[in-house]
Amino acid sequence: MIDRIALGGLLERRPPSYAAVATGNDEYVYNLRDKVYMRCIKDRYEKPTWRTCGDVAEVRVELMDDAMNTLPPVMAWYMIYRDERWEKMVRDDEGRFAWKNMSPVMLPPYARRCFDHAQ
Repeated sequence: MIDRIALGGLLERRPPSYAAVATGNDEYVYNLRDKVYMRCIKDRYEKPTWRTCGDVAEVRVELMDDAMNTLPPVMAWYMIYRDERWEKMVRDDEGRFAWKNMSPVMLPPYARRCFDHAQ
């Protein structure tokens, strides 16, 4: 999924070469060209802002250029595990979740609590 997002960055002057994905306190750096995770930075964040709650997760995604400089924007992805893979959901300004085709996602109460932890 990160590869598709990175392709959107090809129109920029500096195409992304790396992606950092954070859950909990830890961050994982992914090499987009080689398609491998190359580094795990344990306890990068002081508090677990990015979390996994069973089959739902909120992850921080940052794209970076060859020199590992951030290519804005830094994103929060809302994910749900379905059909043996993680699927990305979108969240509108009113806090509702939908699939990429914009059909609504009905989330159980524990998932809403997971995503609303910072509010």
